[in-house]
Amino acid sequence: MKKIKLLVLLIFSLLIVSLFQPSLSLSHRNFNKGNLIKNSNTIIISEDVEGYLWNDNNSINSDIFIDSFGRFHIVWEDNTDGVWGSDVEIMYASSLDGLSWSNATVISDGFNGVYWNDRSSANPSISVNNNGTIFVVWEDNTDGIWGSDTEIMCTSSLDGISWSNATVISDGFDGIYWNNGVSTYPDMVIDNSNTIHIVWEDETDGIWGSDTKIMYISSLDGKTWSNASVISDEYNGVKFYSRDYFSPRITFDDNGKLYLVWCGNSDGIWGDDMDILYSSSLDGKTWLNATVISDGYNGTEWNNGWSYFPSIAVNHQGEIFVVWMDETDGIWGNNTEIMSVYSNDGYSWSNATIISDDETKWNNRDNWLPNIVMDDLGNPYVSWQGHTSGIWGSDPEIMLNHFNNATGWSNITIISDDNNKIYWNDDNSANPSMAFDPNGNLHIIWSDATDGSWGDDIEIMYITLSLESIDYSIDFFYVNLILTMLILGIGGCILFNDNKSIKKLKTIKKNTLVNGINLILNAGVITLQYYQINYNYRNNIGLFSNDFLIFIIPYFLLLIALVILILISFSMGLTLKEYRQYLKSRDTKNEAFPKINFDKIFDNENRQNIIEKILSNSEIHFKELLRECNLSNGQLQWHLRVLLEHEIIKKRKIGQYNIFYPISEKNHSKKYKDKLIKSETSLKILDIIENQPGIIPKIIANRLNFKPSTINYHIRKLEKKKLITSTRNGRFLNLYLKNNEFSRF
Repeated sequence: MKKIKLLVLLIFSLLIVSLFQPSLSLSHRNFNKGNLIKNSNTIIISEDVEGYLWNDNNSINSDIFIDSFGRFHIVWEDNTDGVWGSDVEIMYASSLDGLSWSNATVISDGFNGVYWNDRSSANPSISVNNNGTIFVVWEDNTDGIWGSDTEIMCTSSLDGISWSNATVISDGFDGIYWNNGVSTYPDMVIDNSNTIHIVWEDETDGIWGSDTKIMYISSLDGKTWSNASVISDEYNGVKFYSRDYFSPRITFDDNGKLYLVWCGNSDGIWGDDMDILYSSSLDGKTWLNATVISDGYNGTEWNNGWSYFPSIAVNHQGEIFVVWMDETDGIWGNNTEIMSVYSNDGYSWSNATIISDDETKWNNRDNWLPNIVMDDLGNPYVSWQGHTSGIWGSDPEIMLNHFNNATGWSNITIISDDNNKIYWNDDNSANPSMAFDPNGNLHIIWSDATDGSWGDDIEIMYITLSLESIDYSIDFFYVNLILTMLILGIGGCILFNDNKSIKKLKTIKKNTLVNGINLILNAGVITLQYYQINYNYRNNIGLFSNDFLIFIIPYFLLLIALVILILISFSMGLTLKEYRQYLKSRDTKNEAFPKINFDKIFDNENRQNIIEKILSNSEIHFKELLRECNLSNGQLQWHLRVLLEHEIIKKRKIGQYNIFYPISEKNHSKKYKDKLIKSETSLKILDIIENQPGIIPKIIANRLNFKPSTINYHIRKLEKKKLITSTRNGRFLNLYLKNNEFSRF
């Protein structure tokens, strides 16, 4: 095969790849660490969209969820009076685009026009299943058949307009109302199978004691619920924690595994301070033993302040991130900071990291109530309420930080203030909640006490962030692209120079070396594409994503490398033409056949066939040649003699076999040795005799660390198979391979 064709293919590949590169580099030009975030204008969503300012009391503790259809759903607790009474209710608003919002609706009361819920409803949590059904849970201290204690209630809607009647789900299983303690701070998720999972903190006494515990409940349809169970205590029947637990947060991964964190002040080797605990479950029934994750890294219990209000998120790769607010003092100061840990498996956890401050210690005030979410690439984003003063003023603001594997945690961004350098937000911004839409934009809501045209009450504010932070998969893509072009370019240069050397009658060894180098280079290209394709998969870069070229090009380069690999593999085999050219370059002459010159040897079709059989098999014995060449015994012997005399092939006798092979190969006839000899020891002895003719048995015994009697046994076997011969020299026996020299016909 002509190598120039490979060269053309390589150059064509480089040109195609180069054509793609400019368009990619224009869309991803900034590789600096930092937050490249564009804020939209802040929107008040707890007031009437038509300008009628009816909401004149505080709206707080909001939660946001964006469903798989791209619809926005927001709930909060609201103190505004209305037909529902003067008690606190849960309100709901929705949007299709984040710009136009529905009017706020009370969903915790007023079913069929009956306003029966006359006590406070607070701390709502919202989620939507794959069918678009909306579920909201909250804590409610309205009295009923369940008693006068605070319970967890739930409502649902198919369209966000008509809502079911609120139902108590923390009590009343099978008609038995056993839960007589306060149930508060619920959190809810709905997994990919549409199973609803809810956790909360509960003060009900039971066999677990009289302390506050974390309870769990689930439902397949939102109508029939399991009985509430305590999951923060008792592992394998052993009750081991006797203190209070608060603020549970739950999430799940792509496989439906549940992950739970909460804060608790149980005493242990970690001290008597409040810590963050973690557990997980595959089915919601059996939970792992609770583990303290905010302290005890590598056995060092350094966290001696209170750790509370955790938030948890899991990415598509199964990496778990947990954040919380922590009062432990350190080099960062004695203010409350936001800390973070992560784990790949839920068993081994990193040491806690401060993410609300950096080495400059600029953040010298308290940071509260963190919330964490994951983007589609698996990078965590954390928001919280920060009290540090700055150019935005001395009022608490909502701060944002995010993480990626390339640079770690980013610089902190203030997102609740600074509209075109105008710091208008001059009051308390608190309790953020976040969600990503299907396009990768981040949406954040919080409660804000800033006065404005909406009045002087606390409202729910909303912004959307267009994240222009660099996709660090592009970094690897460019490294891959540059290395691939470099490797293919080197391969092209080698082939170009190799093609020119044909005129200089290159050797077969050089041909093998060139092909071997190109095989290694192409294997490198294939490896690079494998890692790029795997990286794209882990980071959800697909054919229909914004970076579809990054998805396509590795497959294109992989295809090219595989084609080149196949072509080089074919060229590794020695063709009759290449073998003839190599032999002719040696300019050998033979006196036994003066009338048969070099060209006439290859003009004969029978001899061409014999040479091709020997080349294709590397080594072949006489009887195999006789069968494959369809010649008589005498004809084959004649042609073999001609080829041997002109040193076009070589021959050696191993046992009963006459073996023929190309002169370009160092033949050890291993195939025939294996057929003749089953013993590994005999093979070793035969190799020693071949490499050192005339050696005596005693030296072989010493070299192989065998007894002389064992060596003599194997020597007799080899002599019996007529593979070796021996000559007596005094009292020494010298061993040789039988028929070691080439035979003449």
